[in-house]
Amino acid sequence: MVDLAQRAEDESANTLQVVRAKLQQEQTKLAELENYYGEYENRFSVEMNTCSVAQLVQTRSFLQRLAIALEGQKQQIIAVERTLEACRNEWHKRHLKHNSLKDLVARYRIEEARDRDVLEQKMLDEWVSSRPSQNS
Repeated sequence: MVDLAQRAEDESANTLQVVRAKLQQEQTKLAELENYYGEYENRFSVEMNTCSVAQLVQTRSFLQRLAIALEGQKQQIIAVERTLEACRNEWHKRHLKHNSLKDLVARYRIEEARDRDVLEQKMLDEWVSSRPSQNS
């Protein structure tokens, strides 16, 4: 039972690690998109006066698509954060269960050792009392 609980906890820890890496990856993507959007918007602001109307419309449309992509990436991060929280809760639950089982097994072993000691002492007392007295 303890081994099964350990495996379940380890499995949850691995899943948690994978989801954390995924969150980091998604946050990096967001930062890259934000940087790209900012750079493109700055270029657009600088070149706005020298561009044709068609270029302005095309650039504005591209910036809108980037803004939509940014919002989508933010939603993706929110979804991964929810998944991460669920994984963290599952790992915590399994961690507590594993520790509880380890503690239970330890208590049973202590109790078993104590019972063995009591039985051994009882048998020793009986053996001593059944021996003929050497004082006679």
